[in-house]
Amino acid sequence: MSQKKKRNKAKRKANAYKKVDQDPGRSSWGAAIVSFLKEFFLNSGDTILHYDYEDELSREGKRKKNLIWGPLLLSGGISIALLPVLRWDAVTEESWAVQIFSSLVVVVAGIGMAIHGFLKIKHSLKSKDEPKEAQ
Repeated sequence: MSQKKKRNKAKRKANAYKKVDQDPGRSSWGAAIVSFLKEFFLNSGDTILHYDYEDELSREGKRKKNLIWGPLLLSGGISIALLPVLRWDAVTEESWAVQIFSSLVVVVAGIGMAIHGFLKIKHSLKSKDEPKEAQ
């Protein structure tokens, strides 16, 4: 093969890698924060629908958005799980059984929320290390 053909082959190979690495969409922290705020404030609890607002985010932007959601869910879950423990003095004698049951429900919900936040963080850190696949 001539030198020119080798160079052209190397250029085509380099361009093929560039096309794989290019991910359409925005991947900045600002875009991830805007998407997070849209999701947080525009999704009301009154409806069944839940919008993700990830249309213009790239894979990296979605990962950054998960890094925003993860610690919030983790800290919120821990604080919710600790509520019955910290406010145990609010238990009255008449509603003791009801208070135990509701405290158990709140603790389980808080632990579930904390696990969900931990898994979001773990997934987003893991997806950063994985190589991008060719499409």
